[in-house]
Amino acid sequence: MPSDRLCRFARIDRETPYAAFDLDAVEDAYDDYLTALDGRGRVQFAVKARPEPRLLAALVRRGASLDVASTAEIRLALQAGCPPERLSHSNIVRDEAEIAAAAELGVRLFTADSAAEITRLDRAAPGVSVLLRLACAPGGAQLPMSSRFGCGADEAVALADLAETVGLRVAGLTWQVGSQQTDPARWRSAIAHAARVWMILRAKGFRGLRILNVGGGMPASYRLPVPSIRECATVIRAAIGEHFGTEDLDVVVEPGRSLVAEAGITVTRVKAVLDRGERAHLVLDAGIWNAGLTECLVSGLEFPVHTLDHPAGAPTRPVVLCGPSCDPLDELRAENPYHLPVALAPGDRLLIGSTGAYCATMATTDFCGYPPVPQHTLTARLTEASR
Repeated sequence: MPSDRLCRFARIDRETPYAAFDLDAVEDAYDDYLTALDGRGRVQFAVKARPEPRLLAALVRRGASLDVASTAEIRLALQAGCPPERLSHSNIVRDEAEIAAAAELGVRLFTADSAAEITRLDRAAPGVSVLLRLACAPGGAQLPMSSRFGCGADEAVALADLAETVGLRVAGLTWQVGSQQTDPARWRSAIAHAARVWMILRAKGFRGLRILNVGGGMPASYRLPVPSIRECATVIRAAIGEHFGTEDLDVVVEPGRSLVAEAGITVTRVKAVLDRGERAHLVLDAGIWNAGLTECLVSGLEFPVHTLDHPAGAPTRPVVLCGPSCDPLDELRAENPYHLPVALAPGDRLLIGSTGAYCATMATTDFCGYPPVPQHTLTARLTEASR
C-alpha cells in the first residue's frame, strides 16, 4: 500500500487526474537498502527511473551515488549536488561526442562491453576507468535484458587487455539480471560467473579491480507478490562471501524502480461505465498515455488499483480499466481481471499504486488532446510542489 502521507493526500477532493510522489518514502526506502546490505555495499540510484531534481538532491545528501545514461542526466545530477566522482555512466549506446561531453563534465567511470566502445572511450576520454559489463543468463525478470547488452567471459578478458593497452583503467565488473527480477537466485549465479572472470583478471595482473556492481533489477511491489529487498540483499551478500571471500570489494547495488515505484500514486476518476457483456469497462481520466502507465503493455506489469469512494468489503465485479483516449491500446492489461465495487459510478475516484518509477517520464504530450497528468511532490509537512 502507498504511504500514509500519500493516502491522506489522495483522500483530499481535488481535480483529477494527477500523480503524487512522496520524497520521504524514498529516503526511508534508501535507508532500508543500507540496512539490508548490512555494510556490504552502497547504493547507486539509476536516474532514468525518476529524474526529478528534488529526489536526486535528497539521495545525494544521504550519500547515494548516481547512475547516468546521457549528457542531460549528468547535468541534472550535477545540479542536484552530486560530485562527478560519484557518477557512473552505464549507457553503452554512446557516440564519441557524448563520451567527450561526459568527460568534460567530470565523469571518470564508464561501462563498456565491446572493443568498439573501448576504442570510442580511448579516443574521446583517454585515461578514464571502465566497468566491463558481463552478459547475464535470461530468466526470472518481468522485463528481461536485451541480448545486445553484455559480453561473455572470454570477451571480457580480451576487453580488459585492450583497455589496459590503450591506457584505460579496468575498475571492475557489472551486469544486469533484468528489471523486476523475481528470482533472487539470479544474482547468485551472476556473482559466481563474475567471480570466475575476476580471478582470471587478477591472475593476469589487473590490480585496479575493486568495483563489483551487481546491477539493479530488485523488484518493486505491484499487484503480484515479489521477494523483498532484504531477501535479495541476503542472497547477494551470501554469494559475494562465498565466491569472493576476503577480496577487498566496493560493492554497488544499482536500484531504480525498487527505490521509487512505491513512493508514487496516480489518482483518477471514472468518466464512464460501459457494460460489455461479462465485464464492465470503466473509462478513467488517467490511462496508458497521459499517466505514463505504458509498462503494462510491454512487460505484463500490473499496477495495483484501489477505490477511494467506496468502503472495503463492498460487492465487486470484474472490470476492464481503460484510459480516456480512443486508442485501443489505452487499457490497463491484467492477466487476472481487476475486481472493483459494483456501485462504481462516473465521478468516483480510484488510486493507482506504484507509479513512482518511469511513469512521469513516459507520459505522452497531448496524445488525443490529453496532456500528461500533473505531478505533485510531497514532503513531511505535506507541502507540495507541482509541475
